[in-house]
Amino acid sequence: MSVFRSRIIRIGELLWRGPRPPKGSCECARLDPRRRHSLGVSACAVTVLLLVAAPGQSAPPDSGGDQAAIERACDAGRAAACSTLGHRYFWGVKVARDVPRGMRFLERACGTGEASACARLGVILRDGESVTQDVSRAAAFFRRACALGDADGCNDLGVIYEEGRCVARDLRHASNLYQKACDKNQGSACYNLGLMYRKGRGVPHDGARAARLFEKACDVGDTDACALLKEDGHARLP
Repeated sequence: MSVFRSRIIRIGELLWRGPRPPKGSCECARLDPRRRHSLGVSACAVTVLLLVAAPGQSAPPDSGGDQAAIERACDAGRAAACSTLGHRYFWGVKVARDVPRGMRFLERACGTGEASACARLGVILRDGESVTQDVSRAAAFFRRACALGDADGCNDLGVIYEEGRCVARDLRHASNLYQKACDKNQGSACYNLGLMYRKGRGVPHDGARAARLFEKACDVGDTDACALLKEDGHARLP
């Protein structure tokens, strides 16, 4: 991440600092700074970043390929091709930007089993990324992504359940989702689950297990987990 993007995210965090929303609130509000989405920043910080940064800056890498050939493949039912079209139209990569059309292609890809498209739709709707924010719909897409085996989707759904945003707060379910994602080496999920065991939040207090989870998160590149281990006197480097 560039210095510019990091500074914009920091501005977003400062702008949205304030009291946490009521239980079950769907409003965009700053999350616990130690609770991590898969992108490693709060939803509102991402929203501010996207409003300030140039269109297409947050687009995922494009797999390349001829536009007409990809459209034919999507029409033939290839979910990955529909997902590529969704990314291109949503962020304006290699085509004129068309957010509604991009969303339709992503939804088509998700509906035919492309887990990453489901997770991406969840992020877009959770953060209000060029669309109306809808955390309830985001949770549904994260749920499908997780069911299809996407670790990011499991982690992001876990955050929603831990926060109780547009769903009934369910710490046990959140911990199970974090565990499922952590088992797939999703660093933020290991970190989030470690925090739960460290605090005895929704799970039995277990400092040793928390430390092991932080170590795993650090080993897969989660810098916050590494920093926390160092604070506790267990220096680990990614």
